[in-house]
Amino acid sequence: MSEVTVYEAPHLRVARALRGKGYQIGYFGVRTDEPDSRIVSVLVPREPVERSFLWMRLKQRQPGLYVGDLWLDNPPRKATPDQHWVLEVQGRDYLEELTAVSRELSDAIGASVEVKLLWEHPGLEREPRRGGGSGGAF
Repeated sequence: MSEVTVYEAPHLRVARALRGKGYQIGYFGVRTDEPDSRIVSVLVPREPVERSFLWMRLKQRQPGLYVGDLWLDNPPRKATPDQHWVLEVQGRDYLEELTAVSRELSDAIGASVEVKLLWEHPGLEREPRRGGGSGGAF
């Protein structure tokens, strides 16, 4: 009788672990429901802002903070699937926290993780491009 092996792709495990820690995931800073197999952006959600207009009170969603990209497969960055990943952090305030998260991911999945601080401050979540263009995320 033959054996069946079930394997969960690393990007799915990474996305589940990040969401479990309260982060949102994205693709180059654009929030997504499904992770990309090569890169997972790390977004920190922010509370909605309450605004008043005439007699109505409205809650407006704020863009999340774009605090990093975890490269799972990118030869120029020397990121290779299941072996070596590169986490590029945006915002010194998130460096320690994301380093700890990457350490947990490394232990759970078995890939080494190189952490780089790219920017002193986080960016803002980007909106997906609407209409026109090349049809990509931007």
